[in-house]
Parts: sequence; structure tokens; C-alpha cells
Amino acid sequence: MKTIKILAAGRFALAASVVTLAASLAFVPAPALAYDVKSTAAVNVDKDGVILRNFDATTYGPDATPKTGIAEYTASADGAVYRFASSSARDQFAANPASYVPGFGGFCATGAAFGKKLDGDPEIFRILDGALYVFVNQKAVEVWDKDPAGTLAKAKANWPMIYDKTPESL
Repeated sequence: MKTIKILAAGRFALAASVVTLAASLAFVPAPALAYDVKSTAAVNVDKDGVILRNFDATTYGPDATPKTGIAEYTASADGAVYRFASSSARDQFAANPASYVPGFGGFCATGAAFGKKLDGDPEIFRILDGALYVFVNQKAVEVWDKDPAGTLAKAKANWPMIYDKTPESL
């Protein structure tokens, strides 16, 4: 019986986290958004098609601070323009783009778990199994941190149903 109580307590905590996240996501300020809420694109890009708000995708790591890329060093992948801090970083990306592309097209990973396409902030991120995931705000990453594998599984289950929808329609 103790197992059932523990599971029930865990479900209550998860439900409380969902309510807290939903409340915090409802008040994301519009000026902070870099994406077009009317776009059906599966990648989170700005008006110039740039992903990750100019951050160099090759500079992310578990203990790293991402560096800003510059327009001189660019590459494209999956409908997005990536900017890099150096030509060697661009070449590194070009050799294996799939290993640097952010999960869920650079939209918030926790948002995807809740069926939303929210603007991912590339300065709020986690690396899980070598993949980059970005988040809309600190509350979203806190929910992720409670159960990364579970949140990721939910996001992966939802993504095929939302990737081609507009953020405002979700």
C-alpha cells in the first residue's frame, strides 16, 4: 500500500507542477518572443530565418555558456539559418548538423510536452543524451528538471500533432 501512496503523491506533485507551469506560460510577455505566432514552421526562427537568436549551436554543452554567432559564418539546416562564432564552428556544424539542431525546432521542450509551441530562450537550456533543448522561462526548465525523461517522452508524443500548427492556435 505504501507504493500506491507514493505514486499518488508523485501524481499530485506532477499535477501541481502542470498547474504552476500552465499559469506561468499563460503570462509570457509578447515583447520577449522572437518568433511569429502565426507561422506554421516547425522551426523557431526570427524574421530573418535565424534560429537560437544568433547563438552558436556548436558551443552548447552541459557546463558551457553558449557563444553568440555572427552573420559572417552561417549555415542552413532544416529551414533555419544558424550563425557561428568562427569558420571552424561552422565547418563543425556542416559536418554533422543533426548533432547540433535543437530539439523541437528550438521551441520550448516543456511547452511541447503540454502541446504548445512556445518561444525557446537559447540561454535557458539543457543537454540530455547529447541533444540540446531550450525553454521559454525558468519555470519551464524547473518542470523539465523534475522528470526530464518523462517530459521529453510527452513532448515527443505531442510534437507530431503540433509541429505544423501556429503557436497562437495551440
